[in-house]
Amino acid sequence: MPKISVIIPAYNHEKYIAATIDSILAQSFSDFEIVAIDDGSPDHTGEILDAYACKDARVHVYHQKNVGVAETSNRGIQYATGEWIAFCGSDDTYPPRALEHLLKKSDQMDVVIGEYTCRSDRGLSQYMRYRRRRNSFTGLMFASGAMWGKLFRRTFLVEHQLYFPTLTMEEDVVFIAQMAVLSPQYSIVRKNTYYYWNHDGDGAPSLTHRSDINSFEQRLRGKQMMLDIFREHYFTADWETHFIGSALTLADYLLGLFQPQDRERAFALFCDFLFQYDWSGKDRQFEGYFNMRLDEMLAGGIELFYQRNMQFDLKDRIYYKFATGQIGFRYIIKYMEAWARFKLSLYRKRGG
Repeated sequence: MPKISVIIPAYNHEKYIAATIDSILAQSFSDFEIVAIDDGSPDHTGEILDAYACKDARVHVYHQKNVGVAETSNRGIQYATGEWIAFCGSDDTYPPRALEHLLKKSDQMDVVIGEYTCRSDRGLSQYMRYRRRRNSFTGLMFASGAMWGKLFRRTFLVEHQLYFPTLTMEEDVVFIAQMAVLSPQYSIVRKNTYYYWNHDGDGAPSLTHRSDINSFEQRLRGKQMMLDIFREHYFTADWETHFIGSALTLADYLLGLFQPQDRERAFALFCDFLFQYDWSGKDRQFEGYFNMRLDEMLAGGIELFYQRNMQFDLKDRIYYKFATGQIGFRYIIKYMEAWARFKLSLYRKRGG
């Protein structure tokens, strides 16, 4: 039985998958297996994986029809035989001593959480450090918001029947919430243990780059599932913290929708989400979060929401997303076109 099983759900990443596998095979720690699952990739991802399996017995490749990253990750857990499980994106890489550093802090633990580096195709790199004090398990896990850069004791996952929900987005936040309410034993590795790559939004196949009503609904559904888990287990402080964070994130995604009918639908869902929280006596907080009062949001609707939120930091919002590789030039053009149409509609309504 290997010490670590590195699970790679792989889809349509022929450009990056070789670098991913090479970074694992080059680890200073060698007692591992790679569980790579080709999720029905239409490109050459599966063929590249098969070639690695022929060269190294530690590489185990499975092929399947496309079912999405959540179900593929679940199957990876089932296929894994290691004492520990690590998840790796099929376009990300490991530093040479990552598994070694993580394993050194694993004694008597259920989860080991490492620091990581974000990199972009444009040459930007940012090392993400965790705070030195008051690090709760949920705080640490949501600081990265993903399963990579960590070790999970396989028996802990299996005994508690921890699996990803069948979502196309936010499946990881639900998984984290399910784990958090079990109060696992965890440790922190204050070394770089993962390279997360933000690839160009124009060419990246990742679902996280999509801005449409279906994606918005999936995001909202996942965040609601996470909050329901916290509420069910009386994790009140976590519920409130992640409700506010989720609301702000969803508001940002709402501003990225281009089609008017999508905006109307998403805004209605967003309001339903917001008003599960008791905002009584918190008028200043509400206005600080959403740049409008609660009564203004109810009365003004989607147009006022866009007017208040797309004018004050549009340039900064677009620049940040572009610089970090979240969006490309085509997205910027669509964003600006949407903003221009919105401003023109206001001008016409005013009789200009």
